[in-house]
Amino acid sequence: MFSKEVELVDNFLTNMFKEYEFNNYDIICEYPYNSGRADIVLANINKKKLKKRLKSGLIEPLKNKIQIQILFHLAKNKTIEKDKLQNILCSKSFKSNIKILIKNGYVKENAKNYIISKKYKIHISDVIAIEAKIKNIRRALEQILQTSSFANKRYILLDPDYSTNIYKYTELLANKGIGLIIVEKNTPLILKKSKTITPYSEIALLHLNEYHFRKRGSNYDCS
Repeated sequence: MFSKEVELVDNFLTNMFKEYEFNNYDIICEYPYNSGRADIVLANINKKKLKKRLKSGLIEPLKNKIQIQILFHLAKNKTIEKDKLQNILCSKSFKSNIKILIKNGYVKENAKNYIISKKYKIHISDVIAIEAKIKNIRRALEQILQTSSFANKRYILLDPDYSTNIYKYTELLANKGIGLIIVEKNTPLILKKSKTITPYSEIALLHLNEYHFRKRGSNYDCS
């Protein structure tokens, strides 16, 4: 039915809102993360938290991994001794990045400690990752499992012409908690629901949060 994966993805994204409620979700295509790229990410946006962040003046996006790592450690501990935080991260660019975070309002400091701003909140939740494939289900499984670091639900999106072959993988999908979607006659059909999991990496979720913040308002082009 589809000759290219991008055609499958475009058809799914064009028609999914007609069939399913995704009113508070934003679409991120080709999301880059440590293990690769997710074809589609649907992230539930807490608009109240996002609006609060913008109103509080935290409008400069976090620019790199070091800044995200600093925020991650401070978010867990609220306050960390200056020397201790620098030793944890052990990065040559620590001092320049902590200065940027202080300037932009994310971090405060006193003589001994760094303190995270109370205004900073993660604004995404209920993340759905989708890996699209015309064929090669085994490869799709390998890729979608890697999104477990940040996604609560994980799906494989298949060409319906190939989906008959999925039945030999049904038990494997069930064991891994992976869901299955096909697009038939321009209608997305969930053949198997994903199990809801807790992502195993809090910092990966923070990376996604900041990626969305940097890209918010963009036209997420999946072509």
